[in-house]
Amino acid sequence: MKAVSPVAKPQAPVSWTDDLSQLRREATVSHANGKWAAAKKSFEQLVQKDGDNFKNWLGLGECWLNLDEPVRAQEMLRKAVALRPSDARARLQLGRALDRDGRRLGALYQWRTARTLKPRIELSTDERLRVAHSIDSLRAALSDNGEHTIFLDISDVLRFLRRNLNLTGIQRVQVGIIVSVLQSHMAEGVQMGFCGRKIGSAHAVPLDLLSDLIDEINHPKISRSKLNELLHAITEKSPETSLKPGDVFLTLGVFWIFTSYAKTIAELKAQGVKVGVFVHDVIPLTHPDYFVFVHSIAYRVQFHRVMSIIDFACATSGYVASELKKAMSSKLNRSVPVVSVPLAQELPHAVADADAEFIAKLPKEYVLSVGTLEIRKNHMLLLDVWTALNRKYNGKVPTLVLVGKWGWKIKPFRRALENSGFVGGKIVVMGGISEARLAHLYRNCLFTVFPSFVEGWGLPVSESLAYGKPCITSKQSSMPEVGGALARYIDPFDTKSAQTTIERAIMDRVDLAEWTKMVRRNFKVRSWAMVTDDLLAGVTRVADNLRHKGKAAPGKIPSKTPDVRSRAFS
Repeated sequence: MKAVSPVAKPQAPVSWTDDLSQLRREATVSHANGKWAAAKKSFEQLVQKDGDNFKNWLGLGECWLNLDEPVRAQEMLRKAVALRPSDARARLQLGRALDRDGRRLGALYQWRTARTLKPRIELSTDERLRVAHSIDSLRAALSDNGEHTIFLDISDVLRFLRRNLNLTGIQRVQVGIIVSVLQSHMAEGVQMGFCGRKIGSAHAVPLDLLSDLIDEINHPKISRSKLNELLHAITEKSPETSLKPGDVFLTLGVFWIFTSYAKTIAELKAQGVKVGVFVHDVIPLTHPDYFVFVHSIAYRVQFHRVMSIIDFACATSGYVASELKKAMSSKLNRSVPVVSVPLAQELPHAVADADAEFIAKLPKEYVLSVGTLEIRKNHMLLLDVWTALNRKYNGKVPTLVLVGKWGWKIKPFRRALENSGFVGGKIVVMGGISEARLAHLYRNCLFTVFPSFVEGWGLPVSESLAYGKPCITSKQSSMPEVGGALARYIDPFDTKSAQTTIERAIMDRVDLAEWTKMVRRNFKVRSWAMVTDDLLAGVTRVADNLRHKGKAAPGKIPSKTPDVRSRAFS
């Protein structure tokens, strides 16, 4: 009898869940053994098949981080954080990816959040020190302000970034303060945000979005599309905040470009909020000839409206504080407390190297002048001086490098410059340039010149000294406050005398070397942290004094000034 073979049982097909389990095992084993490339491949398949699983995105992000691809790691880890915002490990790793990509503020925010979620989370020594410093400094300038909010209005810089990539003077000041607040002063008593479309409304920007925005501005590979994406997210995701009686609203930037600003602060004041303005200068009021007519008129109208309402002001220098008090007294018959807060001379923490192509095109020796190319900056004096020196020394003079965008009332200078053939090529004009290129120019120039007729502060003077470079500047307005004994001064209206001072710096290299040594030896940096400490402490002190005087009368917009249409950041 023939034997019957047993019928083989059919194999069960591998299920989708079995496939996932196998992939997960492979990914976990490779990850645990530090085989990052193999683990990455497994996790990439996992996120394609199971994209809602937090652990898949976290694992993939950690693989990219360990493969030294911080940009890819950020993308994956942000998805992990979005799926599980309360996970401390995801926050920690995202912070590390951001830090490796030079995004220090975003990293600090993520590490601080991770430690809040899990106080015993293991940070590296550097991470621990940075987080500890930020937390220990939280209330340094707010010791008496625990129950009141200070709202810093940054509408101006947000509006500016919609149209520009490279920051200019007033916007650089705001960013310096914002960075310092994010690093060391993020107490519950401080908010930063913008005015909404509704009159009297203020929106607080989420700290993670604000950190990412500032990191993008300072990044060597700044992206217009990424910047637009962040600005859109800020507009959409910044909740309206409720300011209560006794709180403080302070605008950090220019007040006169927002036609709804007077109405907004009048409404806030009516609610018992103390309102103030950080005044960078009053030059359109005191020196209107340096401005296009429409701008000087707009400033004058808004000055009248806004300064008739505010409870206090801050000023960028003693000079501006004095000019503001005189203007308010003579034009408005008003007097309010004015806090003088001198600006910083601190350099950026990390600036990338300039590109080789840019460096190769620079002249061997050059003198640097930084500032918008407009009539107020007095570039015509420099053109006259370089023309005379070039003729006197048969072309053997250093090149003058002018850095800045073309501004208003500059056509006569531009025409004269072009007619001279740029003084035989001895004057070079650059537009708005990156921080990396500007840093290289400062570090390698012989010295700087800044013969402006009038300034509220004079950032190019302080930057020059901070880079260890001597500066020849005007003896007018605020500039002697900035340069002190380390700068040399000229009368901006006396070309002949200015030529003598500049010629000496060019031709007497022994004297220039000694002067440079003195600058590097004696210059004392004033940091943005110091500025922010002084600003918050001054605002707190003034607001406290105002509260003790009792509730102020509701603000009213002067009836004689023309009505304007509301225009907000968003």
